Amino acid sequence: MLRRLLAPARFGQRLLDRMEFVLDHSRIAVSRRAVWVRRLAGAGMIGFAVSQVMAGGAQVMVGVLVALVALIVLAGKIGLFARDWAPVGLMMAIYGSAFAAAAELGMPTWYSPALDADRAIGFGTLPGVWLQQHLHAATNDPLAVVAALGYASHYYVPVLLGLYLWWWHRDNGFFELMYTYVTVLFLAAVVFVLAPTAPPWLAHERGMIPPLHDVIKMGLLDLRLDTLADHKGDASFYLTRAAFPSIHAAWPTISLLVVVRHRMPLWVKGVVVTQLAAVWFVIVYAGEHYVTDILGGVLFALAASWLVRRYGAAVAEAMRPANVVELGRGAAAPADERRAA
Repeated sequence: MLRRLLAPARFGQRLLDRMEFVLDHSRIAVSRRAVWVRRLAGAGMIGFAVSQVMAGGAQVMVGVLVALVALIVLAGKIGLFARDWAPVGLMMAIYGSAFAAAAELGMPTWYSPALDADRAIGFGTLPGVWLQQHLHAATNDPLAVVAALGYASHYYVPVLLGLYLWWWHRDNGFFELMYTYVTVLFLAAVVFVLAPTAPPWLAHERGMIPPLHDVIKMGLLDLRLDTLADHKGDASFYLTRAAFPSIHAAWPTISLLVVVRHRMPLWVKGVVVTQLAAVWFVIVYAGEHYVTDILGGVLFALAASWLVRRYGAAVAEAMRPANVVELGRGAAAPADERRAA
């Protein structure tokens, strides 16, 4: 039954397997001419990456990511990379679908439940408002810069962690990490569409809570990232009514679960724990999320982790085509393709 339900996905996997074989293991892929093409392409990408890093600002991270992809090209693993990172595209598709569905359905936005719950947690005071008042958010520019960097880490740390695990621990944590990211995003997207919830800063705009300073925008401006600062809070660029559950809380939780479960090096655990603490603090301090949203994100992360660990092996077995043979580095290709090679 499971194999029948997963037939479309299994077909897609076969296409990805074939693509990996053609790009990495076929006669053309391992020919001297192909090797030189990869070297030239990798060198060009590294040159572009250096120019982006030298430009500074938001281009630095673009340069780092391009440089990492260049190393993958030079190592002859571009097919394997494309095959294994397909879930990243799926994540973006899920989020984009939720974005479109939420806009079209026009479901009422929830304000009071999370707000009232946070007041109960803070014994009558909202934790985010309390932090801004006691840390002098209006004039604390250094902490605003830290807040902007911590908030941005939600977007690049999962990618960098995924690249590290893919390169060094592909069979020990990478797939669990990526599929759990995908699963929690899917679970959260259901809530985003059916019960969109407002973050504290939107409640502030409606006059429901005391003033909140946009410290993340302050930090972006201090970092001279004016374009990103202009997009902050723009509903045309991201879901502004997707506070519960907090994906900012869920992804670092998943990262921590995976690196601990798979006994990653101490420095990796340290980076993940630091990023988790920074993001959780920032999203409350900046008025991006309530503490309740963080608790919801953690619960959703635990549920997604359980689902992946409970059913992941069965799904992987059902996804395995009956007529494949294993090639080098864990790749698979149709038997007739192997004979042709």
